[in-house]
Amino acid sequence: MSNATFPPGITPETWQKMVLENEQIILVNSQDEAIGQIGKIEAHRSKGQLHRAITVVLFNPQGQVLITKRSTKKPLWPLYWDAACSTHPWIDEDCIGAAKRRLPFEIGLDVLEVKLSDAGSYEYHAVYNQEWSENEINHIVVGKIGTQPKLNFDEVIEFEWLQVEQVVDEIQKNKRPYAPWVKQALETTVSW
Repeated sequence: MSNATFPPGITPETWQKMVLENEQIILVNSQDEAIGQIGKIEAHRSKGQLHRAITVVLFNPQGQVLITKRSTKKPLWPLYWDAACSTHPWIDEDCIGAAKRRLPFEIGLDVLEVKLSDAGSYEYHAVYNQEWSENEINHIVVGKIGTQPKLNFDEVIEFEWLQVEQVVDEIQKNKRPYAPWVKQALETTVSW
């Protein structure tokens, strides 16, 4: 990708760091106070270490929520359905900044066209297998968009727009696999 094609505010160095997953993320305590930093991969090994994360929930003008299918390259929950995207703030980056950095990378969103806000957070722990876990305080970032995603197939392989009630029904009836943080992320965003 040439410099001319990088989204506004994304440097080639930032893009490369995301591609290589060579990122330092924020270790936190249960009060979401930063207590250090850790490599992204190391934070998810075994039982995981508590760190800060975000899930971005996007709605279209019709009130539908964007769901995305995680690529096979994801070490945790590949081929599971997620919200618009999920990631981790870097050191000296807030949750909105992390969303603005990651949305162009995963779903090609021009973040200058969307207003994002922090809708709250929760702590959870989910074990994927003996090697990988999530152990996070997850902040929910919410926004509205009027455009369609342009997928980075290394991150996301499919998307759909659904009514929130449809997603709730699918999760409750196990109609398709959803990442373990999606239900609570939606509960934090909207009244069920």
